[in-house]
Amino acid sequence: METPNWFLDFEGFTHDNKFWVKEICILPFGQPGDKDFDEDLSYNYFVKTDMREFPEYSASTYNWQFRRHRLSPWFGDYHFDEAMRDIQIKVGKGKVFVKGLQKALFIAQYLSVVELPEGLCNFKQASGFYDKCCKVKHSREFCAIRKAHVLRNAYNRDDEICNKTI
Repeated sequence: METPNWFLDFEGFTHDNKFWVKEICILPFGQPGDKDFDEDLSYNYFVKTDMREFPEYSASTYNWQFRRHRLSPWFGDYHFDEAMRDIQIKVGKGKVFVKGLQKALFIAQYLSVVELPEGLCNFKQASGFYDKCCKVKHSREFCAIRKAHVLRNAYNRDDEICNKTI
C-alpha cells in the first residue's frame, strides 16, 4: 500500500519572535477520478493559545490576530502538541506539501515536508473554494481548509511543480 501524501496549511501569528499556530489543516493528495478520492476529506484543528506560555499577550497582538483570524486566542479544541501528534499519526511516513519556505521550515520540525514554490498560487487573489471554508466561518481569506483546497487545485493543474524536499 502506498503511503499517502498531504497538503498542509496553517494560520497563526508571531509574538516576541515566537510563532503561534491558530488553525492547521491537512488535506489528502488526489483529484476527481482517482480511486478512493474524497474531495471533502480534510482534518482541521483549531489551536488554543496556551496562556501559561504566553503571559504577556499585548493588546496590539490580540487586536491584530483577532482582525485577521476572527478567533479569540482562547478559542480552540487542541493545544498545538496535541494537534501535531494527531497529524503525525494521520500522515505517518507520508509527506506534507506546504507553500513557502517559512512555513516549510516551521513544519519540518514535525513532519517530512516538500516545499511548494511561492508562485504556485496566490491565496489573496484565488477565487473559489469558499464553500470549503471551515464550519466556524471565521474568515474566508484566512481559512486553512480553503487554502489547502486552493493548494491542491493549483498543484493538480501545474505540471512543472518544484519538488524540493526540506
